[in-house]
Amino acid sequence: MTGAAGGLGVSIASRLAAEGAHVVVSDSDVDACTSIVTNLTGGDALHTALPLDVCDDHDWHTVIDHIHTRYGALHGCVNHAVIDGLTPLDSDRRDRWDRIIALGQTGVWLGMKHAGKLIEHSGGGSIVNLCSIPGTVGGFGDSIAYHAVKGAIRAMTENAALHWADKGIRVNSLHPGFSPTQRALNLHPSSSRHHTASAHSPMGGFSIPAEPAAVVAFLLSDDSSHMTGSEIYANDGSDYALDMVPERGFDRGRSPSGKH
Repeated sequence: MTGAAGGLGVSIASRLAAEGAHVVVSDSDVDACTSIVTNLTGGDALHTALPLDVCDDHDWHTVIDHIHTRYGALHGCVNHAVIDGLTPLDSDRRDRWDRIIALGQTGVWLGMKHAGKLIEHSGGGSIVNLCSIPGTVGGFGDSIAYHAVKGAIRAMTENAALHWADKGIRVNSLHPGFSPTQRALNLHPSSSRHHTASAHSPMGGFSIPAEPAAVVAFLLSDDSSHMTGSEIYANDGSDYALDMVPERGFDRGRSPSGKH
């Protein structure tokens, strides 16, 4: 799993370990990954923490070689690494745009490319690409690079699913709803974005990280053996509700009409 140190990473790793998987958690923050492994069922006797810059081919080769050497096979890959922000399109910076696209979009391509080869060599398996509500709707009209990444992941998932359909590799995307993870809270703590999202949740609040983690476990398991190219929405219907939120201009100091 990439991006294991942030967001839903800990919950996903914990669920997979509890289900009996040998989990390789990777992130640029390898110390955080080491801490995660220590707390997984089976600890470092079964699981591995590795440093990984998902934009770096050399890092990917190192990780895949390690997996092949230690475990002899690979049957699942969870592409979770991404960064976000709240900057609207007309005030974002090119360097920031390039970094978000590289990490979230190119990183997923490289993950599928490198992990897919070993999965195919191992007799098949499953790839889960973490997408998001912004992959399907305009959200709040900010974070345009993040929306671009998540929209691309949807198309890349379907393309890869067709590419590997006769090779024993399934590729699906998961679209979680708003979750009060530490990364999200740090990004915009107690902001009107959180209050608005929660208030307009059709089911009345945020999901907990354990819920999308359970869906990841399902998509990696044989229970989903005939699912590929699917978009799984575990987001309490928020993707429908967001387009109806009247406060979409909330932290730009203007009403939905654009008038102050």
